[in-house]
Amino acid sequence: MTPSTTSAQIRHYLDLTQEELSYYLGVSRARVADAEAGRAAVPRSYTYDAQMRLNYLFFLLPMAEVSTFSKPSVSTADVPPMPPLPLPPPAVPLTATELKEVDWQLRTARTKALVLRLNLDQRTAQAAYHTLVQAHRQALLAAFEAPTSAALSLREVCPDEKPTNTQYLVDLLKRRAADTEWPTPSLTPLALTRDRLRLHLLETEAATLAAWLGE
Repeated sequence: MTPSTTSAQIRHYLDLTQEELSYYLGVSRARVADAEAGRAAVPRSYTYDAQMRLNYLFFLLPMAEVSTFSKPSVSTADVPPMPPLPLPPPAVPLTATELKEVDWQLRTARTKALVLRLNLDQRTAQAAYHTLVQAHRQALLAAFEAPTSAALSLREVCPDEKPTNTQYLVDLLKRRAADTEWPTPSLTPLALTRDRLRLHLLETEAATLAAWLGE
C-alpha cells in the first residue's frame, strides 16, 4: 500500500477533504492532490513530517476496514414512501424541550397559513375579476360586430357623432382581449394552485403538530 493510496483511503474513511487532510499533514492541498494522483515529483510523496503524521493515523485506524470502506449509495428506491398525512407522532415521547419546539413550530405554521389564506383569497378574487372582465370585453367586441336590434334602432335615431372615439374603444378592447398575460404573475392559475398546495401543507402541518401536542 503506497502512501498516496493510504492517504486517499484514510480521507475517504474519515470523510475529509484534501484541504482538511493537508492542514493536518502540514502540506499544501496541491501536494495531497498530486500525491494521491501519483504526480509527486519524488518517490516520497510527502515530507518526512507529513508522512509520520499520516503513519500515525495509519496505526490508529483499523486499516482492514479502511481499505474496504465505501460510501453508501442512496437511490430513490432506498427511500421508503411517506405515509399519508397527517403523520403519526414520534414513537418516543417528546421531551419538555422538544414540546416547546413543536409548540413554536405549530404557532409559526398557523400564522403562515393564516397570512397565506388571506392573501390567496384576495388574489383568487382578483383573478376571478380579471377573467370576468375579459369575458365582458369579448362579449362587447362581438356586440360591436353584430349590434342588437335595439342598438341599431338607437343609431338610426342618434348617429355616432364621434366614430373615431368608438374605433379607439374597439381597438383598445381588442388589444386587451387578445392579451393572454395576467395583470401580475401572482394571479396566474399556476401561481394560485401552487399557493393552494402550500396552504394545504401548512394547515396539514399545523393540524399534525396540534395532534402531537394533544390540542
